[in-house]
Amino acid sequence: MTAAGCASSHSPTSATTATIADVHGQFSGTYTVATCVADGGFAGFCEAAGFSSGTTLPISMTLTQSGSSVSGTVTLGSLSGTFQGTVSGGTLTGTATMTTPPNDGFTLNLSIANWSTTLTGDSFSGSFSLVFSTPSLSGSATLTATIAQLSR
Repeated sequence: MTAAGCASSHSPTSATTATIADVHGQFSGTYTVATCVADGGFAGFCEAAGFSSGTTLPISMTLTQSGSSVSGTVTLGSLSGTFQGTVSGGTLTGTATMTTPPNDGFTLNLSIANWSTTLTGDSFSGSFSLVFSTPSLSGSATLTATIAQLSR
């Protein structure tokens, strides 16, 4: 009788845990630039950086997971950063603060915003935005990208 009571008290927890996808591990692949829009002091940045629509670039991620909380590193070409996110069902949402490349005293802020991907099997699909800004210029540049392939 006690065993039956124990088993039934753990059922809701088991059902809840089963809805969270396992997203930990190393992933690599490519993303495709959908758009890149720049304004203010960033006018011309997208073209100069080679971020034209349809350009495919490398991406990799190493993720750890504790329940629905996800953290790790994300690398976009030569840029890397710290990813923080949440997984609900098979959907991973989050943001990342990127390490800025050295620019002779010029401070460039880079962040990933609006990360929204879905894990199917061992592959992510979805999109994100990469935002470039600096305290020394008005405006910003925002690259919107689609994950072409990102698998573990």
